[in-house]
Amino acid sequence: MDIRHIIETFAKSQTDIDNTIVSLRASFQKEERLWAQLELLDSKIFANERVIGFLADFLQMVNDESRLKLFSLQDIEKIYRLLVQYYPDNLQYRLDLISFVHNVLDNEKFALELIEETIKLIDQRRASLQDFLEELKGE
Repeated sequence: MDIRHIIETFAKSQTDIDNTIVSLRASFQKEERLWAQLELLDSKIFANERVIGFLADFLQMVNDESRLKLFSLQDIEKIYRLLVQYYPDNLQYRLDLISFVHNVLDNEKFALELIEETIKLIDQRRASLQDFLEELKGE
């Protein structure tokens, strides 16, 4: 196994994804152009968390009535929930879900539950980091 090759392959794939997202963002204000670009992408790229997160953000901005019929607000919520499920330590995904639930779905109760859960997570991570800091200082 060539570890350097694996690392280079990983770095290249991340750069390719970055380039894809930059290209998509350039079309963000031009809905039809962006839809065309999305439809040309290999469906496997949507397995990448950054690409599917971009899609969730974009779907909130759709104005074309025929495109709006292709998905529901629950589909967008599902994307954010999956991002939180598979990347539970990523605070940005949690914030995206909280914002969507509160601002778009107008579900204050669920948003508050998510906020409390996120604060607990932050407190746990902070305590772990504090313990590690104290351990390092003790050496």
